[in-house]
Amino acid sequence: MQLWIKVCGIKSIEDAKLVEKLGFNAIGLNFYPGSKRYIPPEEAKKISKATRIKKVGIFVNENPGKVVEIYREVNLDLIQLHGDEPAEYIKKLPPQTVIKALHADENLQKRIEEYINLPLFAILVDTPSKSYGGSGRRFEWEKFSFLAKLDFPIIIAGGLNPDNFCEAVRIFKPFGLDFNSGVEMEPGKKDPVKLREISTKIKEGACSD
Repeated sequence: MQLWIKVCGIKSIEDAKLVEKLGFNAIGLNFYPGSKRYIPPEEAKKISKATRIKKVGIFVNENPGKVVEIYREVNLDLIQLHGDEPAEYIKKLPPQTVIKALHADENLQKRIEEYINLPLFAILVDTPSKSYGGSGRRFEWEKFSFLAKLDFPIIIAGGLNPDNFCEAVRIFKPFGLDFNSGVEMEPGKKDPVKLREISTKIKEGACSD
């Protein structure tokens, strides 16, 4: 099993290089000003130039023209939309670059049907939150086990950490996982010990039993 792993909320070259060294697939750079992990495009550009790992830009209800501008300026590989962006919005962005974040709530299955036929890279399922962005909490995984049956790339997010991510893998059989607060020392500063633990467990096949 080949898991696609993103570590989100990166704010330093040091953390970005560690994620790259450990063999993960992508880093998330948060361009939402309301986030504790916000990074200005000029700082993100420095991280982009210093690393070869895939870069994902996180946006919340941003003007699509501005999204494309930052996408090009920072040399992003993917765009993650964490707001209320409708299907029509996605058509204004480069095809196959978009990760659309959806909340794990009673409307999830219906929302997925709205987006699943669009040229997305993946759909990310996260814990419902009153504020935009991650909540740091896991959702009720057992209630959404239908995600494992979808023939579409699904990324699981929300409260993932070294102790519970294998359970998420077994329940959802996802395309990917998105780590953030569960691997932090403080907002925007990653914990090397936790990142290495995840890397080791994946390489040793701990989630495949």
